[in-house]
Amino acid sequence: MRGLALAMVVAASLTAGAATSQDRMVRLADQRRIHLDCSGLGKVTAILEIGFGGSGEGWEQVQPKLSRNMRVCSYDRAGVGKSDPGPLPRDGAAIVRDLDEALKRANITGPFIGVGHSSGGLYIRLFAAGHPGQMKGLVLVDPSIEHAGGWEGIRDHALACQRFVEKTPVDRKDWHWDSCLPKDAERQALYLKPSAWQTQVSEIETLFTTTSDQVDAAAARVREIPTIILTAEQGGMAQPQAQMARRFAHAEQRIVPSGHMMMFERPDAIVAAVQDLAKR
Repeated sequence: MRGLALAMVVAASLTAGAATSQDRMVRLADQRRIHLDCSGLGKVTAILEIGFGGSGEGWEQVQPKLSRNMRVCSYDRAGVGKSDPGPLPRDGAAIVRDLDEALKRANITGPFIGVGHSSGGLYIRLFAAGHPGQMKGLVLVDPSIEHAGGWEGIRDHALACQRFVEKTPVDRKDWHWDSCLPKDAERQALYLKPSAWQTQVSEIETLFTTTSDQVDAAAARVREIPTIILTAEQGGMAQPQAQMARRFAHAEQRIVPSGHMMMFERPDAIVAAVQDLAKR
């Protein structure tokens, strides 16, 4: 079921509406471009990290509400949405380096509240570890558990998409066309690149190995950060996420009547958690 929900992240992000006027393409030192969308004003900046395969537009029901009283930044990881593919391996350290550099080049500063959904919960913890003095809090939205595994179906789908786009020419009648590619032509250009899918495959293949090891090594640096864990009532993850909460000195677990796709089903719960941390 969780694999199906993650596939829905991909689909929803690919079909989301037009991005807001605050969108920008930030060029990194290696000349790659990262798509960053920052909106709102305030002393606190919320950084939104989506789950595997999703783009920043997956936060479209959360970001406008938060940006009424704070600055909010969502973005597309390398090889997703509008961002260029990245060099391999695409582990957590590489992902956080991209985010750090994009924020610095866009002059986005803390204090930060990090918000991470699913696998994004691992990445936002690594981001927090690099900014311990600037973190006002963390909101982990039905977060993935390090070393958990069980995502073979998602990896196999990404591999199938990679092999599909490696064909010349690509057959529009192949069922992979609708499964792997967005409907609008602008985004198809990225997803037709094998390097985009190689980037995503590397991300998922390192998620429960190298990335999880990095999260373990960073645990002491995030332990004191106030944290709210939003657990989807329908996901069966209450106990593992309760154990995760105990790794923090100041963590609260909230059970939310929702499925894994909380940003679509219960965006209000996410907004409330971020606003609660902002007031502390």
